[in-house]
Amino acid sequence: MIATFIGLEPDQEYTLKEIVDAANASGMGGGMEITEDMVAMFLGLGAAVQIDREDMPVIEAVQKEYKDALKEAKLDYPEKRAKAVGKGSFTAYCYFQYGVPVFSMDLWAVPEPKKEPAKDALTAERLKTMTSEEFLALGEDKINALLKEQGAPPNFSAEMLIKMVKSGQVDPKKMAEMMEKMPKRPPADGEEHPDAYILKWVDASLKKQGFVDWTPFPHPTLGEVEIGGFAPYLRTVPPLGDAEKTVAFHTDFCIRLMGKLPGLEIRKTEVKPLGSELYQVTAYFSNPGWFPTSTAQGRRARTAWPITVRLKLGSEQALFSGRQMESIPYLDGSGGTKKIEWTVKGKKGTTLVINAATPRLGAASVTVVLD
Repeated sequence: MIATFIGLEPDQEYTLKEIVDAANASGMGGGMEITEDMVAMFLGLGAAVQIDREDMPVIEAVQKEYKDALKEAKLDYPEKRAKAVGKGSFTAYCYFQYGVPVFSMDLWAVPEPKKEPAKDALTAERLKTMTSEEFLALGEDKINALLKEQGAPPNFSAEMLIKMVKSGQVDPKKMAEMMEKMPKRPPADGEEHPDAYILKWVDASLKKQGFVDWTPFPHPTLGEVEIGGFAPYLRTVPPLGDAEKTVAFHTDFCIRLMGKLPGLEIRKTEVKPLGSELYQVTAYFSNPGWFPTSTAQGRRARTAWPITVRLKLGSEQALFSGRQMESIPYLDGSGGTKKIEWTVKGKKGTTLVINAATPRLGAASVTVVLD
């Protein structure tokens, strides 16, 4: 009933921002501004367990930029070995508890062998370009062959995927992304172990220095054991010949990423005479950074600091409309701007000061002349 009252579809999913905008536009607040905190409290929202839909475009854009930069630098990205962020990890804690996006990178991994698929072979890359109708036309045999090649678990069957596509739960592109992140399956009888290529790489690139033959050893408490295997950190520490390029690339990328952090500035002010000693003062507050000043998850968790705007009047001035202290919840990235207006009574030529500040972004100030 409330969704219909504010002009939204009851069966559709909306972000907190979309709900707040619709609620304020409907006038249901009776002149009081409705905030995301109010909506979250009213809906009884529990702990977030997924990345907020409003934050996804920012996170996915950074991921794409990283992968594209790796390709340009001719560095491999271990797509199949990349792991999803685990529950309770530092990365997940920062985002869900404080709304801070954290990007972690595996600097290097043992290069995976590149297999050239047959010309007409069904691959994850080809799957991304397919429509749902084209996927369904493949049939169970080809889909099962793809699942086996990608190392899908036994319960991930062609029949299940076909049902999911028919119901609209997933499309081929989303499915391909899921498959690329699947861990490699254990080898079947007679098949080569998925990690066998690492031993071949050690023999070819490190002159067999990265693997220690298993050797019997009399342990004082465990008895007879064997010691050996891959050298410590072999899978994650690049050889000296690759280290300089890898470290230099990631250093440069992280510096560029830091250059995208949000900022705060008063982009411009306007003064418009309205009558005898009466002026409309408008200030535009902008974020010159690429990232927004806060994430949707940060606002939901109530850890995102709003921007506090204060209007400081001179001794011969008075505020006719507006408030001397205003709050801006956040500013979008890439030049996101919001304006605040006041009507001020004062003599021509006198000045007032507009201050804007938030703990994470610092402060900005401007002096305005009534003219």
